[in-house]
Amino acid sequence: MDGYCFEPQVDEDEWHETPPKRLWSMWCSMPYRPERNDPDRKRLLVVVALMRAVEDQLTDPRLRATIGVAEAAADGLVTHHEVEAALRRAEEAYDGADLPDRAAAAAARLLYEENEAAEMLVGAAGSRAALLAGDGDRKAAYAAGVADMGDRIARMIREVHGNPFRTAAFEPAWRTDTAVSLARGMYEARDFAAMPILADALQDVGCDSDGILSHCRDPHQVHVRGGWVVDLVLGRS
Repeated sequence: MDGYCFEPQVDEDEWHETPPKRLWSMWCSMPYRPERNDPDRKRLLVVVALMRAVEDQLTDPRLRATIGVAEAAADGLVTHHEVEAALRRAEEAYDGADLPDRAAAAAARLLYEENEAAEMLVGAAGSRAALLAGDGDRKAAYAAGVADMGDRIARMIREVHGNPFRTAAFEPAWRTDTAVSLARGMYEARDFAAMPILADALQDVGCDSDGILSHCRDPHQVHVRGGWVVDLVLGRS
């Protein structure tokens, strides 16, 4: 990807492992921008997608609000002042809580500390699973919740970054008004049900990339903002 550095700590097979055996090595392998004055868009959108999985644990609206602000910050839609204000409100909510939990801590760090936020989300998912277990085996439920969030992180990394070992080529001729309109509509609505239709639109104008087309048509694929195919169509990085 233009403007990104890729320094993998896993090999290509490990990048695609399900469940991931070296999750945090995979996390550290994500392509990154060498010059960072603002949050890294793609890394931030990975964490935003994961935050939505534990959003029900954020009882304070100031903490929930950081998800939307972080998403807007990733797209440059809020000012630095608005980001700082949201961060202060989140920190106040976290510091004032009687029993600050990991989901709240992740929300308070979401805007500028994506790495720490992601690590906290793993614990938050485990805590949520243990709570839902009630009188059952809470230790086993916690472990299962942690494993599930680890798998989600790996899937979100692959959804946003694709396969950085084999960057997919995208011809400008495929970026038609129809394709762009479909991609933009899904992105703005956070509703990616039209991905198979996008595949048809791309194929109609000559797209023969099996990686792109199969990604769009995979019924089991979870799509989020920042997803690599939609970003390719929109010309985003």
